[in-house]
Amino acid sequence: MKLQKLRKKIDSLDYELLDILAARIRLSKSVARFKFQNGKRIRDRKRETKLLNEMVKKAKSKGIDDTKFIKGLFISIIKKSIKVQKEQIALWEKKNGS
Repeated sequence: MKLQKLRKKIDSLDYELLDILAARIRLSKSVARFKFQNGKRIRDRKRETKLLNEMVKKAKSKGIDDTKFIKGLFISIIKKSIKVQKEQIALWEKKNGS
């Protein structure tokens, strides 16, 4: 297979990753709404730790043995989710005069 075809496949996967990340951010906004309406805290460190451990395990089962990379990737994703939730809740609090 030629390099150009390989790169096109990589580009396609990168676009899929962006679609998945965008969907995850939309879901984070829905999670923020639930937490706001039910008085829940944004951070759930127990869940975050569980997620990181599960993703490392899943990555290893798929042949990705770079634990530092996987943890870093998912820590970035979690941080973005937290930021999105904080921003959404701040908007709703401002709108509701809280």
